[in-house]
Amino acid sequence: MVSETLALIPFGYALAYAIYGGVEFGLPLLAFSNDKRVKAEAGFGLRWESVNLLLGLALGSAVLLFPAAVEPLENELKWYVIIAAVLLVARFALIAWNRMSPGESVWIKWVLAGVSLLLPAVMALGVVVLLTGDGYVLHHPELALSLAVAAPLLAVAVSGGFFYKSGTVLRTMARRGYLAAGIWTAVTLPLALVLDPTVLEGRNLLEVSWPLMVALALGLPILMWQGRLRYFLASAVLITGFATVLYRLLSPYVMRPFVRMDAASAENVMQVAVVVAFIVSFFFVFPFLEKVMTWATSEREAIR
Repeated sequence: MVSETLALIPFGYALAYAIYGGVEFGLPLLAFSNDKRVKAEAGFGLRWESVNLLLGLALGSAVLLFPAAVEPLENELKWYVIIAAVLLVARFALIAWNRMSPGESVWIKWVLAGVSLLLPAVMALGVVVLLTGDGYVLHHPELALSLAVAAPLLAVAVSGGFFYKSGTVLRTMARRGYLAAGIWTAVTLPLALVLDPTVLEGRNLLEVSWPLMVALALGLPILMWQGRLRYFLASAVLITGFATVLYRLLSPYVMRPFVRMDAASAENVMQVAVVVAFIVSFFFVFPFLEKVMTWATSEREAIR
């Protein structure tokens, strides 16, 4: 039970990365707009790359809390980690090249958009490996397809919601992105779990998936609010519900069905150290995220 509670630390970092990293992954799509003000939003990528710090915190805290899980995870996740790392580096290089090169390069826009949407899909396939213990995700096509498509859809939704601007393509991106992500996750995830019952392990589907249903229900009153960030908040709630279902499916394992959290957990001293570090990080991570949002807001207002 203690190990499962401590697992909420890397989960919290990963959830924050899913939301703010999702904004980052959806940015390159704005470059395809004919509106110069909207297109300029896509150039903020270099600053948004700092959000990857949250990914580092999630991975670092997971390794420190569950050191005995590193070797089996490395065996199954090695290629997904390598591909994700290559895509992260490629994305940073493309953004830097796009910012420094004179004029507009059409091929960079397409490649950057493709890499940005492929990256969350690859990370989602890594989650499939954790849920099944099988490094070959094609053995679980329903679950792999559900998560691999849901991840970029959620990124588009949360990114469009963050940069929402009435009367522009951003409004369409936010609305259609949220609708597509909501429908896809609500339909395909429960269906994938029914078709691949090894992940459920006899558990009731409703018992596991209720956070996603709650998130979808909460989205309705949020969208009725007239604030500019309503689609961002609704998408963030949807990501939270979706991620919570995955966490509930995985617990009490680090990787099903081979590595349990209690068996792979670190010594008590390390657990206490990670908890203290997590508490201290609150004084840095939240101001950091606020700063990222301030950067985006200030540059957006400058463009107007």
